Amino acid sequence: PMVGTTLGYISKVKMQVGRQLGQVPGFLEGRWYSDLRTKVTKRYVSKCKEEGTVIRKHAKVMTAEDLAIMANQLFKRNTRSSVTDRALLVLLWHVLGRVNEVASLTVGNISFSSTDRCTSMDVLVTRSKTNQQDVVRVFLHAESWVVCPLHALGTMLVLMDNPGTCLFPS
Repeated sequence: PMVGTTLGYISKVKMQVGRQLGQVPGFLEGRWYSDLRTKVTKRYVSKCKEEGTVIRKHAKVMTAEDLAIMANQLFKRNTRSSVTDRALLVLLWHVLGRVNEVASLTVGNISFSSTDRCTSMDVLVTRSKTNQQDVVRVFLHAESWVVCPLHALGTMLVLMDNPGTCLFPS
């Protein structure tokens, strides 16, 4: 089991609750959060010891082949949800982002630039750990449309019923 997945989920829930409640004194920086993370980690370690399961700190590295297999399977499902998932996955890969960084992208975060030699999509990403904004230049994929970020995003946008400013509405 991946302890990090659960801890990441808890972190996301904390941030969503914090956004909904607004500035509640002590909520986001309270001790309760670190206590909860400690208890969850201890529970995972205990359960793994009972079951004889090996604990891994990090998932295996995803390869370009893994991306192609997952993107292809999502495209083959041919649903709006799977097309959106493919676009999110492919953009995550190309901008080297965290899910929340890419999932929160808006139309205003995307621009296009062109030279005599190529066209690119410039993605303004706000890095969640540093709150720094980076412009990541993304290009057409030279070998496969399945993992091409421009194709994935374009396909998703064409299939949206009511496109708004948020690229990946929840």
